[in-house]
Amino acid sequence: MELSILMAYAKFRYGVSGYPTLKFFPKGNKAGEEYEGGRDLDDFVAFINEKSGSSRDGKGQLTSKVSYYI
Repeated sequence: MELSILMAYAKFRYGVSGYPTLKFFPKGNKAGEEYEGGRDLDDFVAFINEKSGSSRDGKGQLTSKVSYYI
């Protein structure tokens, strides 16, 4: 598919008006939530951890903040 068609679809469907645009789509939210945080890895990982309830570092490894339930 041509890039211009994909860009038009993203603007129509998700309200994307510029690039890069990052959106988080939690279960049941088809509109998505705009990410307005910093653009470095630590900021993005912190956002994903907060939204998903996980505790990962920038390499995808579990951090010491993880709780284990038995």
